[in-house]
Order: sequence, then C-alpha cells, then structure tokens
Amino acid sequence: MDPRSGALSLAIVAAAVVAAAPAPAQPYPRIEIAAGTLGDAADALAQNTHSSIALADPALAALPVRRLSGRFSAAEALRRMVRGLPVRVVAIDAAAFRIVRAPASAPTASHAAGTIDMPAPRAADIVVTATKRDGSLAHYPATAQIVGAAAFAFAERDGTGAIERVATSLSSTHLGSGRDKLFLRGVGDSSYSGQAQATVGQYFGEARLNYAGPDPDLRLYDIARVELLLGPQGALYGAGSLGGIIRIEPRAPDAGGIGGALTLSRSLTRHGAPGAEAAAMLNLPLSNGRAAIRMVGYRIRDGGFIDDVGRGIADSNRLDTLGGRIALAISPAAGWTVDFAAVAQDVDARDAGYADGQVGPLARAAIVGEPFSKRYRLASATLHHDAGPLTIVANLSRSHARLRDRFDSGRPSPDILFFDRSNTATVTAGEARISHKTASGGGWLAGIASVESSAIFATLSHEPHGIFARATRAAVSERTLFGEGTQRVGPVDLAVGLRLVRWRSSAAAAGPLPDASRHGNDGWRSLPSVAATAPVTGAAQLLLRYAQSYRPDSASVAATSKRFVDGDKFAAWEAAIRVPPAADRAFTGSLGVSLGRWRDVQADTIDSAGFLLTTNIGDARLMTVEAVAGWQAFPQFRLSGGATFNRATIRSDDFGIIISPRARLPNVPRLHAQMTAAWQAPPGEPLPYRLSSRLVYFGGSSLGIGPSLARDQGDYVEWEADASVAVGRATVFARVTNLLDSAGNRFALGSIAQAAGTTQFVPQTPRTATIGIRMETP
Repeated sequence: MDPRSGALSLAIVAAAVVAAAPAPAQPYPRIEIAAGTLGDAADALAQNTHSSIALADPALAALPVRRLSGRFSAAEALRRMVRGLPVRVVAIDAAAFRIVRAPASAPTASHAAGTIDMPAPRAADIVVTATKRDGSLAHYPATAQIVGAAAFAFAERDGTGAIERVATSLSSTHLGSGRDKLFLRGVGDSSYSGQAQATVGQYFGEARLNYAGPDPDLRLYDIARVELLLGPQGALYGAGSLGGIIRIEPRAPDAGGIGGALTLSRSLTRHGAPGAEAAAMLNLPLSNGRAAIRMVGYRIRDGGFIDDVGRGIADSNRLDTLGGRIALAISPAAGWTVDFAAVAQDVDARDAGYADGQVGPLARAAIVGEPFSKRYRLASATLHHDAGPLTIVANLSRSHARLRDRFDSGRPSPDILFFDRSNTATVTAGEARISHKTASGGGWLAGIASVESSAIFATLSHEPHGIFARATRAAVSERTLFGEGTQRVGPVDLAVGLRLVRWRSSAAAAGPLPDASRHGNDGWRSLPSVAATAPVTGAAQLLLRYAQSYRPDSASVAATSKRFVDGDKFAAWEAAIRVPPAADRAFTGSLGVSLGRWRDVQADTIDSAGFLLTTNIGDARLMTVEAVAGWQAFPQFRLSGGATFNRATIRSDDFGIIISPRARLPNVPRLHAQMTAAWQAPPGEPLPYRLSSRLVYFGGSSLGIGPSLARDQGDYVEWEADASVAVGRATVFARVTNLLDSAGNRFALGSIAQAAGTTQFVPQTPRTATIGIRMETP
C-alpha cells in the first residue's frame, strides 16, 4: 500500500462522514437506551459514555436487548445491558470494551420483567492481549505496563516518543525518527543499529514489526493501547526479547456502523519553523454486518529547528512523515474472524537533527547535508477462533524496511569525505497457537512459530579518489515450539513456560568473494520461565519470576576478514508487589526489582574507519527497580506516575573495547521518572473539557563504552501540558511541549563518521505550541 495514493482521499471521505453524522448527545449522567438489538444499543451506549465498544462477532449485533435506564458507569451499563445474553464483556481499559460470545456451557440468566435488577458488577479486569491468552492483568505471571490511548491523546504524531514519556521502563537513542534503538529494563547493547538483533521485540497486533534494525517509529493514530511486557520474554516470544516486548494494539474494524475521524493541527516551534498535521480514519461495515474495513491515513511536517551555518540553511532538520494503514475484518461463521492488515510509513528528513556545541546550542557548521529516509511496509493475515474457553490464533506477516542516511566526516581531508549508508531488512514470521482459559485465571497455551530474517547492510565511503563500497548480507531463521501453563495451588498461581528453538544464521560479504568471507552456524536453545503469584493482603499480590531470552550467533564479515560473534543469553529474576487496576479501585500500582545477568553481550560498534561492526563486548550485570502508581483521587482528578532506576555494568578483559574493567551499558538512564496529573469535566458539563500536565525526567546515561564514546548524555527535564474542550462532535485542543524551553543533551552523537567528536549532541526540541481540532463520530 502506497500511503501517498490515498491519504488525501481518505481525509476528504472521513471529513464528509463526520460532517454528515448527527451530533452526539451531550454526556448527561443519566443513560436512556431503548429496547432493540445489541448492535444498536452498544452504539448508543458508546455515544452516551464516550467509550469504545466492539463486537468480536458481528452476528451478536442481532441479539435482542431490553430498555436500559438509570445512572451508570459505562462498565456497569454494559453489563446490565447484556444480562441474559450468551455473551461476556471483556474490559480492555476503563473506556474500551469487547463483547465476545460466552462459552456454550456457561449458564445464562433469564430476563426479568420490567427494569433489570442486577447486583453491582465485579471489578473489571484489564486484559493483556500480548500474553497470547488474553489473560487478565491481575493473573498475569510477569510485569506488564499498559499505556491506554488517553495517555498519548493529541500526541499520536510523536510515535514511540509518546510511549517513552509515559513508560519509564523504556529508553531510546535519539538519532532520528526511524533510526533509533529501543531498550527495556536497562538491557542496552549499543547506540548504533547495525547487524545485531534488537533487544526489544516489537509487534503491531499479532504481526512482528522487525527483527534486526531500528524502531519503525509508527505514528499512533487510531490505536487502542500499547502493551509492554517486561523481560526477559523468551518463553513466549523467543529471540530478541531480552528486555521485553512492545505490542501496539490498533483499533479493530467495527461492523456495527459507519465511523470517521479527522484531525488537523498547526504547531509553532521557538527558534524553528512551523509544523502541521492532518490525520483521518474511516470505518465502514460491509456484507450486512459480517465484515468491516477500517482505514487510517496521516501526513505530518515537523518544521525543524537546527541551523546549518556552514551551508547557510536555517531550520535544516525538517522532517516529513506520510503513512497509513488499512484493516479488513471478516466473520465467515460464528466465533470465527479473519483479519487482513497492511501498514505503510515513509519518513523523509532534509537533514540530521544534531547540533555542535562549539557552534551553538541549536546550530552546526556542516560541509555536506545529512538527509535520511525510512520506508516501512507490513502485511499481515490473522485467523482467530473463539470457542468458549478454547481460542485458536494463527498469523502470517511480512515486513520490509529500508533506511538510507548520510554522515558527514566534518572536514575535507585525504581520508573519508562522507558515508552513505543503506540498510534493508525483510522479516517473514508465522505463528499458530491454541490456548485454554479457566474462570480462575489459569489455563494453558501451546504453539509453533517460524521467523525468517534477511538483511543487507551497505556503506559507500566517498573519498577524494573514488567511492568505495562495503556490504554484508545476513540471514537468520528460527523454528520453535513453545508452551505455557498456569495452575492454582492453594492461594498461589504457578506458571511454567518453555520454548525450544532451532536456529540457523549466516553472514557474508556481498558480491563474488571467496568462501573465507562467508560464515554460517546453527544450534538449539531452550528458554524456560517460571513464576508464582500469591495474594498478600487485601488487593495486593506478590510476584516472583525467573526467565531467559537470547540472540543467536552471528558474524561481522568484510571482503578480507570476518569476526565470529557468539550468541548472547540473558537471564533475570524479579520480585514485585502489585495492586492490579480494577474498575472499583482508587489506587493501583506496583513496586518491583529485577536482577539480571547477560553473558557474551552482542553490540554494534564503530571501528577506526567509521564502519559499523558487531562484536561481543563482555558480560553484564543489571539491577532495575521499578515503581508505577495511579490514584483516582476523585472522579474528575487522576494522578499517576512511575520511576525506573537502572544499574547496568559490563565487565570485559578486552581493554581495546572497554576502557575500564567495569563500565556502564550505553543509553541506560540511571533514573527515568514521570508524573502526570489529569482533570476532566464532571458529567453533565455542557462543554466537556480535559486538562493534563506531565513532568518527565530523563536521567543521565553514557553514549557508549569504547575509549572515545564514554561521554555523558541525558539528565534533563521535559514538561508538557495540554487542554481540550468538546463542542458537539468536535474537540478543540491545545498542547505545549518543553515548557521550560530547555536544550538538554538527548543523545551525545550526531554523525557516526565523527564518533570521536565530543561536542556533537541532539538537543531537545525547543518549546512547541500546537493547536488543533478533532472531529469524530462514534
């Protein structure tokens, strides 16, 4: 799918749908829904309560429901509405619900005459789809963080950066959109993205986003939530899940009715050029409610704020993003759903976004421009069968990413003038699994999976006497069996998982070269996990867990040499006290500690000529302390926050790699913390409004671990605030980021061709004010 061909058309159609739709009712505290069908009633309830209600099976829409009248929360109203129907309600979060068919053996209550009288509902569980069993967060035998859509409302254009500001376990490099590496729980290998597999697995729904290579940085439009499963997660996800996994869950096509949304905004950046944003969503039911299609398109311009005084270009780091996706859901029979999805995103930067401290806090003097571009494509097909306690899921996906960038050497010399780099990666992944759930939260799953990853890493060195090329082809394949089971023993829930992996890797210098330049290896891995959860007091739980993950062997291959790279292995223990979220619980939170040991750490490093190579850099020990809390002080006010403390050191006897026998792992902040306060209008307010403010501290970290790269970065604050007010079907919003207009050092590197330079850094984006409007129908 080419996003350029349909973005404008989608925006026009979505605007027409929004304009033609009747204005939604004002959010009065009393709910009045007439008797009719479940589909119509769910739509009416979603409109009245500003929530999201989806039917897993379109056939459920025809079920009859009785009149509902009273003062209810969205969750309570929905449970009252479906009383007596062969369905059950799954709460995704406080404002998102999924109605699924109940197990055939489950008893159903009969309708009472007149007004429905039902006891107050139990606390709604938060469902974590990334567990592969749609398990309850309260019963999940590991640590998970759920970032709901409200956390990045009106900041969807920021992509992964919006998640990083909320989830303190996540950290990132900041070389530029589509070029960054992500780290969870301090499991950071290097500042550069090369041949080594990522330490964080990334997923879009069931589809795998990447294998080796940087974060695609997909923008978060029309996303229901983001789930972070903190690692290791080898038993469920295999290689490349050392730090954990990140799963972006898009909103599914809704066969219940037509829907649309349109967002337009304009931004002004101090010391920089203005930016703009346009995004649209269109949902259309098909085939008499047995199918639906959902389309999203967006175009974004970030105006830039770095002046290249050497070439006389102001605001040179302008960034354009164009993307979209399309999803088709078909329900051929009761309990069966087939989903098809395609995702595309193009990122084009006119120049890199770093400054030189010797020139100015927002300026540099370059000899050549350093543009970069990222092309990302993903196609996915998923089969889902819900047969009561049994669930069958099968997915096949294929992704393709191409990154091209240029790095200035900083001066004309008899050596290198600049590098042109091109990284191309293709990943084909498939998985099939079956799972069983019990009412107590236990159950099991078993599955098979396959991954094929191939990549080409090429560098062109522009020198006074010609252009010299260096390229490597790398491939990895995995075949796995995996399973996990949970059993209650007295008050304790015990969970055991295991993954058996057969892997094969190869690397070769591109072109017709002798066999000495080629390398291949294969092997087996077993990745166990074991966990126990038990009630402590009241709503509090104790979690104990041990798990592993790994990355397979590899090699750095050039035309005249090769370097063997052993696979690395990460194992960690964790213990935590947690109070899981629930609909009737004012305070939720967790406090935990994780201790990990990482053997034969693989890392992408820079050699003396400026080329990337992969090598083993030593053994590391990690300690992470995490705290997350949320407090609903009263219905209109919520205070939430989190903090992650990391201590990650690496030890090596190779003093050519590590300047001291014990050094810090790169890009791992010692402390990452955030606090958010949100206030929303009480029910019945004629003009519903919402105010929020977030303060984030990004602690100090080290750029790298080599003799010339152990320099400091981080240690800065981001303060942002936003406000919105709903007027009919439109919401007007304003947002200000970096209120303090500080210029902290986000990343202490600009050009890898000048890696030894100590004055380059990526500064914070200056204070930016955004004002916009969002129009939507239910």
